[in-house]
Amino acid sequence: MGESLFRVIEENQNNKFFYFKTTFDAIRNVTYININEVINGLCIGLYKDGDMDFLRQVVDELSHDFANDAFVKINLEVYKYLLNPEGMDINQLHPDVRTVVNSIIKEE
Repeated sequence: MGESLFRVIEENQNNKFFYFKTTFDAIRNVTYININEVINGLCIGLYKDGDMDFLRQVVDELSHDFANDAFVKINLEVYKYLLNPEGMDINQLHPDVRTVVNSIIKEE
């Protein structure tokens, strides 16, 4: 689902934040969808595409939208680190976050 959202954004560059927000808001209202998997698919797609400015916008928006959701906040730490590896000590991250970060970095 997250990869599909990435494709929607990729095809609609002029209004990509609108498409991201509208589609994501619709997806998050479906109870059987794991929202962390959607976030991961989207963010990994943006990261691999090199669209760091838009990835930063997405992470900021999701951090705001899910401020009270501990699981989403931990998940977003992966992308915060990838956006600013010099500014964060990987050893201070949650162990699950470190594992995901290292797996993404190894894929490069």
